This record gives sequence, structure tokens and C-alpha cells, in this order.
Amino acid sequence: ILISILCIMRVDGKPVADFKKMAGMIQWPVLFMVMSAVFLASVMKDTEATGILPFFKKVLNPVLGTSNEMVFALIIFIAGTILTSFFHNGILSNMMAPIIVAFSVASGFNGVAICIIMTLLINIVAYLTPAASVYAPLIHGNKEWLTMKQIWIIGGSYALVNILVLWLIGFPIAKWFFAGL
Repeated sequence: ILISILCIMRVDGKPVADFKKMAGMIQWPVLFMVMSAVFLASVMKDTEATGILPFFKKVLNPVLGTSNEMVFALIIFIAGTILTSFFHNGILSNMMAPIIVAFSVASGFNGVAICIIMTLLINIVAYLTPAASVYAPLIHGNKEWLTMKQIWIIGGSYALVNILVLWLIGFPIAKWFFAGL
């Protein structure tokens, strides 16, 4: 509505916003890529359309099914940090949330707190590779800002600090805040 109003409004006989110029500046390939990624994520977590979630539950149960809540959360946070370098962070959080909730319900863990901290963490570290988020290619595409080695050294250190802080401080606070969910 705001864009329509700005296109209709005139200052000195010219529209405040020129729709043709604005449409030419939109990164259409990126927009369509994000839209298709969100669609694919919703299809991938549908157990009738694909068997990805049951497969992950079956494969991960021996590893995650026997741990306590803090160890389970740490494994999820580390896995999320690593996987977000290869998957888009939005798709990854959509795919991991049902798996986390399924394991949490079966084990008596606070799945809401784990999902919230995991989502926060993977959004914080979604720049280590160009595939991690929509904005990560901006960092990797500008070699005069940072080299790939600098991104991995600085970003990797930052990711480790975030994992520890969110695991040791953020997760207990989230557990307290979302107790009973």
C-alpha cells in the first residue's frame, strides 16, 4: 500500500517513487530463490511427500536418544552451526524444528527452548559460506572487505563463542522462560 501511495503522490510533477526504476533494482533471481527455498522446506518436512524426517529420526535416535538435555542441546547447536554453512538458515531451522520437537517430547526435554536457541544461533552464524543465507554472498563476493581465510578465522571464532554463550547462558534462561511448554 505504501509503495502504491508513493507512486501516486507527485512532487514537482514527478512521482515520489518510480515503479519501473524500483522494479529494475529488485534482485529477482534472489527473490525467486528464497521463495522456492521456503516452498521446498515446507515440502521436505511433510512426511507424506518425503520420508526425510522419519529417516533423520531413525538415523539420529541412537546418537541423540540417550543423551541428557544439556548434551542434546549442545549437539543440536553444533550440528546447526555446521549445517547452516551448507543449507540456507531459514530452510535449516524449518527442517530441524520438527526433529528437535520429536526428540524433545520423547525425552522430556524443553523442545521450544532448544528450537529458539538453535534458530538464533544459526541466524547469527549464517555467513561462513555463501550458501548460508541471502546476505552471506555479499561478504564472500567483496574480497576487499574480507578474504575467505579471514571469514573462517574470525567467523569460526565468533561461532564457537556464540555456541558456548548460548548453550551455557541462553539455553538455561530460555528453559526457565519457556518452562511448561
